[in-house]
Amino acid sequence: MNAQNIANELVLVDSIIVSIEGSLVTISNPRIGNSTTIDSSLVSELSQTTSPWGELCIQLFMVDGGGIIVTPTDFVFSVEQDEFVLVPQTPSVCSLRELEQGLELYCNGALDANSIDSNTAHFYMHYYILKSANRRGFNVASQIKMLKSKADKSNIRTEELSLFTGI
Repeated sequence: MNAQNIANELVLVDSIIVSIEGSLVTISNPRIGNSTTIDSSLVSELSQTTSPWGELCIQLFMVDGGGIIVTPTDFVFSVEQDEFVLVPQTPSVCSLRELEQGLELYCNGALDANSIDSNTAHFYMHYYILKSANRRGFNVASQIKMLKSKADKSNIRTEELSLFTGI
């Protein structure tokens, strides 16, 4: 898709700042202090949608089947599971705000259980959410370190998980 056409739609969303460099479109939301840069050639289509509060939002559909919804107060992204352990209760979409809130609860022990299966499922659910946010270009480096620290304290092996390479 054309970068300028994408930018023309995105600037309609309240508080969103958009810049273009070649085929790259950077979408910034100063309200939440996060941004992402997408390659316009990876966007298959976009559409306008409305939030539950009546705000204009733009939904970007990516050629890989995932997507991003740009709202005035958050980013929503598709969550993909692509490694060995799969968790059926993992949401198919998540917002950055939900990511931060859920990760904080998990890392502070609020979701700890006496079951190894339950603890492993909670870890992998947060792992896939973070991995998907990272894949979509959001700055979640500090949250990745939080999850790695929680995994280490919980004796969850992370050596072969791609999100933790280099940590």
